[in-house]
Amino acid sequence: MKNRYSFFRLFVLILFGLIGTITAQSSLFIPRNILDAYEKGTRSFDGKPGPKYWVNHSDYTIKAEIIPETRSLKGHEWITYYNNSPDSLDSFVFRLYQDVFKKGSARDFSTNTSDLTSGIEIDTLIINGIGVDFQSKEYHVRRTSTNLFINNFPFKLAPGENVKIEAVWKLPPIPEKLRLRM
Repeated sequence: MKNRYSFFRLFVLILFGLIGTITAQSSLFIPRNILDAYEKGTRSFDGKPGPKYWVNHSDYTIKAEIIPETRSLKGHEWITYYNNSPDSLDSFVFRLYQDVFKKGSARDFSTNTSDLTSGIEIDTLIINGIGVDFQSKEYHVRRTSTNLFINNFPFKLAPGENVKIEAVWKLPPIPEKLRLRM
């Protein structure tokens, strides 16, 4: 009898374990931002893009010159950025990857102090004919690590429109020791 009772208990425990596993797998937690994407139609439940999926993109031309005597690089570029999103944009983010060598920038590697620089020098940045004032009180310009953020810019990029961006910049000495991201 005792053997039969032990077997029954084991059977019930296994049965409850299986039911718990099946129930848990059929009701997985889905984060709110993923559910929002399903509801908006930008994602589908099979993981593929939904019918309202969009991607912003850009076209650009870069004219660059290397100055061997000073180990520096200067450039002039023209960018056309296309807003395919359903939202108006008043913020811009520029990736300044060479600022990884800027003194004080966050990096996950060590570097020779002789390779540290003052970072990319932006001489001119124009967005749709409006020169960016890096000290502006009207909108917010912030530079952290390898990013330049411009928030609440006076120009809004409406859905389906594009913006013209022009930049003139200079990269002070190209690192001598470390050639990462060069």
